[in-house]
Formats: sequence, C-alpha cells, structure tokens
Amino acid sequence: TAHSDIFSLGLIMYEMVTGKRAADAASAVGRPGRIPPPVTLKPGLPPNWNAGILKCLSLEPEDRPQSATEAVEALE
Repeated sequence: TAHSDIFSLGLIMYEMVTGKRAADAASAVGRPGRIPPPVTLKPGLPPNWNAGILKCLSLEPEDRPQSATEAVEALE
C-alpha cells in the first residue's frame, strides 16, 4: 500500500542521512522497536528533515504522509 511505501521511504532516508539502519540505531540506544530521531545520530541535520523522516516512520499509517508528494513537501 502507499502507507507501507512511505514507511520504506522513511527507512531509506534514515539510513542515507545517519549511515545506520533504523533497527540498528534502535538497538544501539537500547530501545528495541523505538527509532531514535535522526538528529541524535547526525547533529546539524535540518529540523525539517528530522521531522519529515520521523513522520514517514510513524507507527500509525494515518500519521504518515499520504503520498510521496506530501513526504517531499515535508522535507522542503
């Protein structure tokens, strides 16, 4: 579905900006299943990128961007 595609996009963006897989980052901070904000691993990351990536990674599909266009707009 589009919701799972957006989540996958969030995972890819997370890895691109932090250099770590989201699951590995969660384990590294001792919080399995809880992905740390990208800015904690990449200080200086623009706030809109941090928020946009986290929005894509929301556990609730309704809270994620509803389209790729909306996801891109969140990063701008």
